[in-house]
Amino acid sequence: MLRGGRAAVFPIVSPPVEEIRIRKTCYMIAERLLWMVLPGGGVVSAEAGFGLVDQPLMGRPVIYLDQCHWSAIANAVYGGRISERVKEAALRILSLANSGKIVLPLSSAHMIETSATYAEKRQNLATVMLGASRGWIMRDPIDVRQDEALSALTRRYLSTEREVEPVFCLDHSRLYAGRSAAWHPEGPHNDLPPLLTEVWIWLTEVSSTYDTLVDPQSIDDRVHYSKWAVYHQRLSSEFAAKRESSARKRKLGLLAAFSDVHREIAKMAAVANLSVEQFRDWVIVHRESDIARLPFLGLYFDTMALRLSDSSRKWQANDLIDGLYLSCATAYADAVGGERAATEYIRRSWRNRDGQAPIFATLAELVEYVDGELLRR
Repeated sequence: MLRGGRAAVFPIVSPPVEEIRIRKTCYMIAERLLWMVLPGGGVVSAEAGFGLVDQPLMGRPVIYLDQCHWSAIANAVYGGRISERVKEAALRILSLANSGKIVLPLSSAHMIETSATYAEKRQNLATVMLGASRGWIMRDPIDVRQDEALSALTRRYLSTEREVEPVFCLDHSRLYAGRSAAWHPEGPHNDLPPLLTEVWIWLTEVSSTYDTLVDPQSIDDRVHYSKWAVYHQRLSSEFAAKRESSARKRKLGLLAAFSDVHREIAKMAAVANLSVEQFRDWVIVHRESDIARLPFLGLYFDTMALRLSDSSRKWQANDLIDGLYLSCATAYADAVGGERAATEYIRRSWRNRDGQAPIFATLAELVEYVDGELLRR
């Protein structure tokens, strides 16, 4: 929709009609907003980030929510079972997001965890999440940790200060790991003006995210994460059976965390054009100290080491998602509403970092922090 009420209409190559979930889209160029009509009539919007040098947070605090808190908000809106205290906090967070005072980004974790639900519950949850997030996403933590690793390696051996790219953005091509900022879907096969080509690409990315989230078909993919949990449960049990000291458990835990990412870090060493000798030196001499200084990787390593040293709690399939996404969000967001067990481990792992970990297990605690601290800054 152009200024003055004029409209630019062009075809979008789409899947069969029965697979399309979004009923209608309208991009308001002047307002830089995409409006979409979802199944059931819900209307949501997404802010546009293309063509901008900086992502337009405009001073708004970023609040990342675990899936359990998104479910609580959906229950508050659609009359699900929820206590009055939780309902009040949930509606407060939603009100702040809808009024543009905070940003509530989505992540690929939300896409995975929402896919296990179906039918009306899925539609209600997706409508709330899409409406409140307004197009904002968190980059995949795997890409973020590779970005951090590259910055550490270039700082150490090339004396180059390389900033980590923004973790929260409006570029939906960064929602999943392995897609660079230059990745985009294939453009239209007609000669559109450059602006409309850019709009077309962005519409495709955003619409794909939204259409996937509202798809009512249930896909439970937890079996893949269960293998990861079984492996770490075995490690934790071995630490306990051998009666390792606390210091020894921590060292072994840090090594286990490094084994999860060593191939990615080696890849970043190749990207930085480090020699084999330089990478070997980093792994042997500088690995622990450099990783400890990284916001996300340092916190993730500490949390994993602590979790592995605690044999009293059984590893669950969702521990992989919680550990990755909540550690990344806690490192970079202004506040996080987390799952209870993961929140406890992250708080305990915060250790020598400044202040308290900005992660909270309940929406009531989160609202108190947002209203009492963040919005008063």
